Amino acid sequence: AMAQQVSSAFYNIQPERTLDALYDGGILQKHQDRLAQVGKEIAIETGASFKNPGIKKKETAAEKMIRKRYKTTKQLADLVRAGFLVETPDQAQRVVNMLAQAFKVLDEGWAITPHGYFDRKVMVQFADGTIGEVQIWEPHLLKAKMEQGGHDLYTASRDLPPGPARQALEDEMTKLYSGVLEGLDPSWLATVGRGGNAPNVPENVSRISSSEPSNLPDS
Repeated sequence: AMAQQVSSAFYNIQPERTLDALYDGGILQKHQDRLAQVGKEIAIETGASFKNPGIKKKETAAEKMIRKRYKTTKQLADLVRAGFLVETPDQAQRVVNMLAQAFKVLDEGWAITPHGYFDRKVMVQFADGTIGEVQIWEPHLLKAKMEQGGHDLYTASRDLPPGPARQALEDEMTKLYSGVLEGLDPSWLATVGRGGNAPNVPENVSRISSSEPSNLPDS
């Protein structure tokens, strides 16, 4: 309950504005530029690889509000976004620590889907209350998702009703990500609670059942 309160308080500070005001007024672009500047500095300092996809497209944001039945733009927290590819969980932690020196942050920890895909989300708050999303990825998993069909399988399965066809796609996803997980350094599996001698659910790992971590390298 405490975590829920902290999370609500963090999101509630985000001002209520129209999509037009956010996009046409240059608010989002200003924050994206700031995040990019900080991200590049963190990459130099930590050795992580920084990815700047730019702000989410306005039409994509409008479509998301309809799909998620959002009533206000306060509920959109990923219009400003960026990501880091990291080689180890320790490197990821260094990235998070440095983000926390530049911004007020809400670290949502590592989240693993039932199919074995995982990433880490850190929400950052800008001076005016606007929230942005930073994702942290293990490179082989991200490649499986974006280049080897993982995301396409997810999108296709999401649009199907429960049944054999959907299950077949989900099994395919599990097979894809399991293959990647087997090749990762054990420190990763311990971090996301898949290791032999690790506690089953480390404190900074959140479990998500139906929603896959959102997709940065898109429109």
